Amino acid sequence: MINTLNLVFLFGTRPEIIKIKPIYQALKTRTHHKVTLLSTGQHQDQANDQFKALDINPDVNFNLMKSNQQWISFLYRAIPKVEKELLKLKPDCLFVQGDTISTLSGAIVAGCLKIPLAYIESGLRTHTEKEPFPEEMNRVLISKMADFNFSPTEQSRQNLIEEGVKDESIFVTGNTVVDAIKNAKVGKCQNYLANKQVLITLHRQDSAIYLKGIAIEIAKFAQLHPDLNFVFPVHKNPKIRELIMPTLKPINNIALIEPRNYLEMLKLIKKSLFVISDSGGIQEEAASLGVPVAIARDNTERVEGLRLGMSMLMGRNQDVFRKNLYLFFKKIFQDRISFTENPYGDGCAAQRIINVIHDFYGLHKI
Repeated sequence: MINTLNLVFLFGTRPEIIKIKPIYQALKTRTHHKVTLLSTGQHQDQANDQFKALDINPDVNFNLMKSNQQWISFLYRAIPKVEKELLKLKPDCLFVQGDTISTLSGAIVAGCLKIPLAYIESGLRTHTEKEPFPEEMNRVLISKMADFNFSPTEQSRQNLIEEGVKDESIFVTGNTVVDAIKNAKVGKCQNYLANKQVLITLHRQDSAIYLKGIAIEIAKFAQLHPDLNFVFPVHKNPKIRELIMPTLKPINNIALIEPRNYLEMLKLIKKSLFVISDSGGIQEEAASLGVPVAIARDNTERVEGLRLGMSMLMGRNQDVFRKNLYLFFKKIFQDRISFTENPYGDGCAAQRIINVIHDFYGLHKI
């Protein structure tokens, strides 16, 4: 019987670091397995702060990201690097997370080398290939290649079943981001209505053509509500900054700040009346912390929050965004949104994921 496993995690972006950390931490503190962390460096400019804040460091960093690099060229450069390292390490299992090109590169190599693939956060779908792109395409491809599909919710499991993914490969675990928040010891907001801050995050490449219009509407909204303070950690991407900053910088109650690390962002969310964001992860984090989210997108793969009224789609067309933003602002006061139920998990996802792998290899549960 195998007592010690050789496990490898591949990641490259800020969200991947955050969502892999709870599993890595549980493995290091509760097992004797060999665990290796490989970073592609896809978000290297953001990763260093996250490594420090989360007390995690990659064993190998490929540093693949280049200025203005397209995703196809990144994939082309990542595959041979990942292949070389996995041939050397010969892992019993490769863990990947989410929907990035880094994750896709790992899935392709694991499939070619016949290495069991564990896919964290499998089954999220917008059911539209172009939003987000190429993330939606990546999700579908990776789930087809995975040996273990760790779905955060029952809805994500159903998405996989409908696509023909084998039921025996799917395990509903909850989302590891809830574990990350639990481990960070950032308590839940008890009454979002007592907060006078609105947090803004906008960064998606597929939203770039809409961002100027969205920024104009946020500026108008802020001027109509001088009693609120708007805080915007602006993404480092210069194209994003060019689209947003000229419109928002002159507004007195909007503070444009540099990006914050994960722990600081959790605290900003907790102190907010609501969040305006095109991020996927923030929808889960805000639900966990008891704060509503105005989703600056046309679609979302986190439909559970929509169903419970914790979030609402604003749309990206300027006129639609304006109309929905005012509707949402009215809703959060009138409906007094309840956050007693967290649809994204209970903070035990990492343990469930490890126990699935242990069961596969005939090991005791942790």
